[in-house]
Amino acid sequence: MRLVNLFLVACFIIFFSCKKESVYIEKSSDFKCSNYPYTGKLVLKGLCLNYTIEFIDPKDNTNLIESIWTDNELSGKSYKNVFRLASICTFPSNIEEGDKFSFDIISDYQDSCINCKAYSPTPDKALFIDVCK
Repeated sequence: MRLVNLFLVACFIIFFSCKKESVYIEKSSDFKCSNYPYTGKLVLKGLCLNYTIEFIDPKDNTNLIESIWTDNELSGKSYKNVFRLASICTFPSNIEEGDKFSFDIISDYQDSCINCKAYSPTPDKALFIDVCK
């Protein structure tokens, strides 16, 4: 009986004295989007893909965007560092207002979709972007 107790105590000590280290792996999308140098936030989702996007930390690209734009026609709200989405055919449909995403600015873009022409106010400056999906 004493030998059984000694064996159980030894197993208990061995089992609870081992530490298992936790390994944290970031989401694969973080790695996948590392080649996309910019971060944006969809701030206004207007009709017919008339989207306004905030350029988070624009650095040297301030001439490509509106430093301050006010939606005078609907909400009267002002936005900083924004642009109008020009690449409407490739923008992911699962991005909602308030969502942040990684993107790159592209110069070679060809429309390949049909889109309605309803009007929603957007900034004058527009960018063609490739969004990390």
